[in-house]
Amino acid sequence: MESTPFYRTRMKTEFGRIQKRNPSFSLRAYAGKLGLHPGTLSSILNEKRSLPQGKAIDIADRLGLTGLERKFFLESTRTRISIRDTEKAVPSTAEMLHLQLHSDIIAEWEHSAILSLLDLDDPKPTPASMARRLTLSLARVRTVLRNLERAGFIKKSGSGYQKVSANTATYDDIPSTALKEAHRQELELARQKLETVDVRDRFYSSMTVAVSPENLPRAKELARRFMMELGDLLERGQRKDVYQICLQMFPLTEKTK
Repeated sequence: MESTPFYRTRMKTEFGRIQKRNPSFSLRAYAGKLGLHPGTLSSILNEKRSLPQGKAIDIADRLGLTGLERKFFLESTRTRISIRDTEKAVPSTAEMLHLQLHSDIIAEWEHSAILSLLDLDDPKPTPASMARRLTLSLARVRTVLRNLERAGFIKKSGSGYQKVSANTATYDDIPSTALKEAHRQELELARQKLETVDVRDRFYSSMTVAVSPENLPRAKELARRFMMELGDLLERGQRKDVYQICLQMFPLTEKTK
């Protein structure tokens, strides 16, 4: 049985991701986004025809693909490169999720939240208790657990689960559609929690400052170090809750020519 080419899997994944944010997003709208006729797109997604090589670069651009993900996408229109093949191309010894692989785990906040739940010092959670603590449906929790188990991050242990590998991480300063989606979800969660969480249990702070762009690399380095030190501090003692820590820095002004 032939494996599904990477480009088809990637196009289906993106369509599903957009529909999750906007359930009314149609195949016709997705075809418009990709610059394809709806009938052509339908045939491609339903494995009735291949993506024309002449359209591959344009589609990759419209999907915002970069790095290895872009390379695999383009090559899969010429050869039978599948998701399984892309996983073989990336070392796993560093316990890092590459941005272009396992994209659902990177993009969807529930995966990292459930991994962190397994670090709590309380009795190890069951799927039902995970659903209660994260206010998710039991079906969604089971989907996330299945993803993490298939990716090798957890394994079943009695009536629950335990972590197999270290916490996930991604490379810095590399564009990725999955990582962008993760940031969008984090910002939306922050908006929701601002309204629902007691001020004593949360911290929001911001500042606006005139900057010298040449100091940005050093600022990012300091921010990453601070995040690591803050995480180390919060993990001391008995761990009872899971928190999301976000830090953003972006320009308010357009670049001068």
